[in-house]
Amino acid sequence: MDYPDLIGFVPSALSAVASIAAAVAAFGSLKVSRESKRVAEQGALAIHHGPASKALSDALEAVALKSEVFSRLAFAYSGPS
Repeated sequence: MDYPDLIGFVPSALSAVASIAAAVAAFGSLKVSRESKRVAEQGALAIHHGPASKALSDALEAVALKSEVFSRLAFAYSGPS
């Protein structure tokens, strides 16, 4: 390869490498953007459904307590006949 040809080739090659690197960075940025959008949506859902989740948890605790009471009553009345 002649020296003047090398001087013309190097900038073109570096430009091609830079273009490829920019494309890879753009795809990485798109992935991060999609992931951050998904996390934001999940955060919004968690905030929106927080009070409902608390109410459900409280109701399940009450049901567990009542079923324990019923179980004790059933055991107390199922003594020897």
